[in-house]
Amino acid sequence: MILTQDIPASVFGLPTNGARITFAELINEEGNKVQFYKVLGEIYPVDTTAPVINFQINLPLNWNGKLVHFGGGGFNGYLITGLGRVPCEGERKPTALERGYATCGSDSGHVNTAFWDISWALNDECLENFGYAHIKKVKDVASFIIHEHYGSGAEKVFFVGSSNGGREALMAVQRYPEDYDGVVVGYPVFNWTAKILTDYRNMKFMDEAGPEGFISAEQFIEAYAKVREFFEEQGCMNNGLVQDLEKCELLKEEAFLRMRKVLSQTQIDVLKNFYKPMEFEYELANGVKQMQGFSIVQQFCDHKLHPFGKIPGARDGLFAKTVDAIIRYQILRNENADIKSFNYREHKKEVQNLSNIMDATNPKLSAFQAKGGKVLMAHGTSDQLLSLHAIIDYYNQVVGYFGEDKAENFIKLFLMPGFGHDYGEVFNVHADMLQILDNWVENGVAPKEIIAEDQNEATYGRTQILKAFK
Repeated sequence: MILTQDIPASVFGLPTNGARITFAELINEEGNKVQFYKVLGEIYPVDTTAPVINFQINLPLNWNGKLVHFGGGGFNGYLITGLGRVPCEGERKPTALERGYATCGSDSGHVNTAFWDISWALNDECLENFGYAHIKKVKDVASFIIHEHYGSGAEKVFFVGSSNGGREALMAVQRYPEDYDGVVVGYPVFNWTAKILTDYRNMKFMDEAGPEGFISAEQFIEAYAKVREFFEEQGCMNNGLVQDLEKCELLKEEAFLRMRKVLSQTQIDVLKNFYKPMEFEYELANGVKQMQGFSIVQQFCDHKLHPFGKIPGARDGLFAKTVDAIIRYQILRNENADIKSFNYREHKKEVQNLSNIMDATNPKLSAFQAKGGKVLMAHGTSDQLLSLHAIIDYYNQVVGYFGEDKAENFIKLFLMPGFGHDYGEVFNVHADMLQILDNWVENGVAPKEIIAEDQNEATYGRTQILKAFK
């Protein structure tokens, strides 16, 4: 394998100072299911004070002529190797690399020293890399290396990601439609800025309610058990799996009454705030002026994820810590900012700047649709962090823009009952998302339903049919 170590800036569609390959070696260890060349490298920024983008590209000997670009998660800041699995795929299926796909990933242009320390975002180029630019830069360097190694480019290119990686998948479609043929979009934080403003509102409401309004993880799990019991009685849930989302929403007020067996009225008032939409006094990117609230079926807390925190007023939960970090470093760009006094109305310029960088909310996907691109979206009904109504609203915007007949030929949304954010305590979904996407792109076979298998030990192997949302 002979690869050019220094890669010129002319390879990239966005400004860089070029790139360099730092490692390239055949991986042929005993027990490996695939032989491949592992390539590591760095993409150099224009601003020399910004960090490099670290990337990894994997080139299998049994290449099938296709590339899978893996997205990140959280605040990124660690190398996505491309050796892992596509969102919602269980351990039993071979990885993309084992199936013969070339794969790639990156750290998106920074290294996190601690999860909540996102001070790297104070650098403009670093923030833009995180928001969208690393996607294009890594795709470009991967395409160059693939062509140099195999003698031809990839016939098809897919992007796969969940959470922030799902946002990146939609960003790839919206900003770089000519670069990709299909994307798997798992429970995306696509409305990054709107979500943060709404989460800030919700946590502020909880803080102002005092200790009486705080809801511990244990209390919420117990309260949600009452809601689940009620929905089971009403026939809109079965064994914890949502059967009729619309009916559940119509019964929301009665569900709150069931919660009164566990929660005080003050706590319920706090919880109700999470279910309310938020209207913004000015537009965010792509004309967004509203953030949808959570659904009554969403299981905010389970035994693995407790976003409310542990101590009243301590702002030690996932919601508050995320809000504080993003407002401080990505909106106000001031590490000494007073978060408690933040008022988004007073920071229109800063909020809109972040929204333009981070938000993948554009429903006008004409260029991607025209080239035959496919969007496969999936979202858990029990997601603890992201509004179920928001992803449904975005999907409906796309359908509204294109019309139902045209839209259904290139975009599908599958809701996953019992699945939360990256894990499902009620139903831990496994489905062959990459194969479904590939078959749709290559053969025009649009998925109308997906057979999902449960990966939880106690219910391992049980199945449910996921229907395309309409």
